Amino acid sequence: MNINLQDVEKFLNYLDHENFWIHIFSPARTENNKDKRQEVYSSFHNNKQQILNLCEKYNNKALICVALNSRDQNKTKADDVRQLNSIVIDIDVLKSRRINHISTEQDHKHAINKAYEIKKYLEKQNFKVSLIVDSGNGSQLYFKVNENINTVFKNTELYSKVVNLENELKEKFNDGIVEIDNITKDINRRIKIPGTINIKHVDQKENRLSKILYFDENYKQHSKTNKIQLNNISSTCEKKEIISNNDFLDKFQDLLNSHNYFKDLYNNKLTKTKFNNDRSRAEFTFLIWLVDFFDDFKEVDKIMTFSKIGKWKEDSYTTKRLNFENAKKRLQHNKEERDKDDLELWTPLDFKNLKEDDSFLIKDVIYPKTTTMIYSPPGEFKSIICIHMAVCVAAGKPWMNFETEQSPVLFCDKENNDQINKERVLGIIKGENESLEIPLRFLRREGDLLDPNFVEKFRKKIIEYNIKLVFLDTIHRFANYDENSSNDINKFYVDVLQPLIEETGISIIFLHHTTKDGKYRGSGDFLGMVDTSYSVKRNKSRQKKDTKFQIINEKSRSGEIDVINGEIDFILNERNKLDEIIISPIKNGKKEVIKDTVFNQILNKIKTLIKPGEEIQKKDFIERLNNENFEFSPNTLRPVLKWCVDKGIFLKDHKHKYSLPTYTNPTEEIQKNTLDDVEIVDLT
Repeated sequence: MNINLQDVEKFLNYLDHENFWIHIFSPARTENNKDKRQEVYSSFHNNKQQILNLCEKYNNKALICVALNSRDQNKTKADDVRQLNSIVIDIDVLKSRRINHISTEQDHKHAINKAYEIKKYLEKQNFKVSLIVDSGNGSQLYFKVNENINTVFKNTELYSKVVNLENELKEKFNDGIVEIDNITKDINRRIKIPGTINIKHVDQKENRLSKILYFDENYKQHSKTNKIQLNNISSTCEKKEIISNNDFLDKFQDLLNSHNYFKDLYNNKLTKTKFNNDRSRAEFTFLIWLVDFFDDFKEVDKIMTFSKIGKWKEDSYTTKRLNFENAKKRLQHNKEERDKDDLELWTPLDFKNLKEDDSFLIKDVIYPKTTTMIYSPPGEFKSIICIHMAVCVAAGKPWMNFETEQSPVLFCDKENNDQINKERVLGIIKGENESLEIPLRFLRREGDLLDPNFVEKFRKKIIEYNIKLVFLDTIHRFANYDENSSNDINKFYVDVLQPLIEETGISIIFLHHTTKDGKYRGSGDFLGMVDTSYSVKRNKSRQKKDTKFQIINEKSRSGEIDVINGEIDFILNERNKLDEIIISPIKNGKKEVIKDTVFNQILNKIKTLIKPGEEIQKKDFIERLNNENFEFSPNTLRPVLKWCVDKGIFLKDHKHKYSLPTYTNPTEEIQKNTLDDVEIVDLT
């Protein structure tokens, strides 16, 4: 990804400052959004070549910005700005507003298309758009104003006009995927220089080049026309604001006065007495009532913003839209319940006649239409164990000796990159000797369960592929809630997870991290909202090659198994790359092997397939067994070979080659073929 100096120079010419105030920021920001960028360079330049040299020096290493508006020479405060150079419509992708997130290709294209929609809309009102920029993460429109400022900007008539224009565009074009930022209100704003790379995060490799997509060479003639049109549109907007904030709210007050309960709710007088201080539940109850009267998001948004119940006005547009849609669904559900002819009352005899539901996804472990939490510190194998679980359910084969019901599975991962998942998925499928065409699908590094647009697409895909089991790795990656807030946790479950389960019949398994002391992270309500919870603990010895683990049931509602012990074998190929992952159950500290007779038959056979002085690999054993038409399972061959190595019958080197030991005394040769340290399990 190279710098585009032509775009850099074109943008500097467009700004046309006598002195350019250049800023360079480090990309170092942390995932938790607490740390800010560090400014590494700030200086004024009147020589464009110096600026081009700086861009070449820092491109793809730091974020290179320039102050948007002209100011008194070498002065840096907002009050020093002397001209509003341009109005900028900055279109942000909501999902990427967190500093370590880069917009998806789909959302990025949507932001660019939105810029052209806004351009078309403005030009119908005779505005002249000078510039459209792909910012690398969203998009921007620029149009010239060149209005001189002789006082504090916020005290000017121009400021109110700009605010009205932004509000007009937000109302028309914000859609839950993109949102127009309040960039022009910040007259001191520094903005990325097109032609340089938008460094979103120091560890991200997908950073994109910002570039000019549209440029009108006649931009110098635009300012006069734009100032005239700005005056026209501001009057219209001011009129709308008066209507919306006065007439509409006056009419709403009349409605409130005839509903005393909701009037008290609106004024936050019932949260403590009726809702046990649960502001979220009180707010949602009021929201449902509003939706029943208005059924229009814009009107509901105005009222909720002025209410005194919760924190609606502090929520993002996406969260507001999600809550609005959920209120509509709840209202519809309530109406359907009210429309039922009669109440259905059961007697004990009805319970006796109720057919027992013995369905399962993994018997004694995971049941249909349930929510399960699996948590552990990093490096405890929970992701690998869950992928193995997904493969077994999709293939309909036993998982850790527990019977499964073959079902389509969706694994959603925003925790691990594609290369890691490729090794794990292919290794586990090969270890299970399964086909790559099992009904297992993956959603990679995409998805926000607080975004109603995504939730709807997610629901449609679940129905389209008849998904029965969904994994979320990890839960917090798919919903930016406050995990320490019981209100947020309960709201997320009631508004998002529970409707998905009820509408589609899926079971959800979400992965979660722990605190330093090993407890699951966040509010205790996590345990309250799930049907089953398992913690994963790796063997305490934590030796380099120790891959034993334990899955412990921390909560169950349907009598799920208490403890599952297992071990993971990571098998490398001849190039020392991961080839197979085999996960086996352990009972009483010993690996379980299926069927005594089969084990002994393979053991006796493979001892005849290797000659003294010969070195062969597992694949050579498989080839020789196949050449002799010997019936066997590769999954059974693996523990047999391991047992032979443990007993000294075979030697195994670091390249995974097997050979016979050399005996100095014939009596030392191992004759023992019994399985005295392996537990035999006959599943028939």
